[in-house]
Amino acid sequence: MLEHYPSEALPLIAKNMALVSNSGSMLGSKKGHLIDSYNNVARFNNYVLKEQYNVDIGAKSNIWVTSCWHDIKLRPNTFDYVLVPKPIDSFLLPSANWHYHNGDLDAYETVKLKGDTATRERIAQFKDYRMVFMPLDIYHSIIKRHHHPSTGLLMIWWIWKQFNFFNAGNHFGFDFFTAKRHHYYHTAGFSTHNSKSEVNIYNELKMATGDV
Repeated sequence: MLEHYPSEALPLIAKNMALVSNSGSMLGSKKGHLIDSYNNVARFNNYVLKEQYNVDIGAKSNIWVTSCWHDIKLRPNTFDYVLVPKPIDSFLLPSANWHYHNGDLDAYETVKLKGDTATRERIAQFKDYRMVFMPLDIYHSIIKRHHHPSTGLLMIWWIWKQFNFFNAGNHFGFDFFTAKRHHYYHTAGFSTHNSKSEVNIYNELKMATGDV
C-alpha cells in the first residue's frame, strides 16, 4: 500500500524551502552555497546533481517534486518527502474529475492509461515513498487559469493557495522556459508549456503578495 501523507505536512517545510528549477539559467548563477543553506531543498522531476554543477545549483536535496509522469526517472528513496503537485489519490491514480479538463494533455493521457499494466507497474514503483499530494480544489483553481501548467508553477501555486505563502527569494531559476537552454543538464530547448502565461501568473502572484 502506498503511504499517503496529508498536505498539511507542507507548512512545516515550505517556509524554509528552496525551490530549485532545472532551468539552464541556473548555470553561472553561483547560487549553490545559498541553496544548500536552506533547511529544505526541493528539486524537480529529472534534476541532475553532479560536482560540475555544485557551485550554481548546490548539492543538497531532501525533497523531490515530481509529476510522476512516465518520463520521470525513479530515484533512491532517500527523501524526507516527495511532493506531487497534482490531485492523485493514495493509489497514484488520477482523480475521476480530471476528465473535465480536456485541455490538460497530462491528465487526459493518464486517465487513458488507467488500469493498464504500465500504470500498475508505475504505482508499485512509488509505493515506498513518503508522498504528499496536491488537493483537487487547488489543482482546479490553476487549471481554470492555465490548462497545462509546469510542475514548477504547480508547486508555487500550491504553496501560495493552501498556505498563503509566497517568497520569490526562495525560488531559484524560475524563468518558465524563457531561457534558451531549458534545462541546465542538457541543451534541448523544446517545451510544451506556455511560457508567457506562466510568467504572467508568477508575476501576478508577486504583485498580489507584495513580493516585487
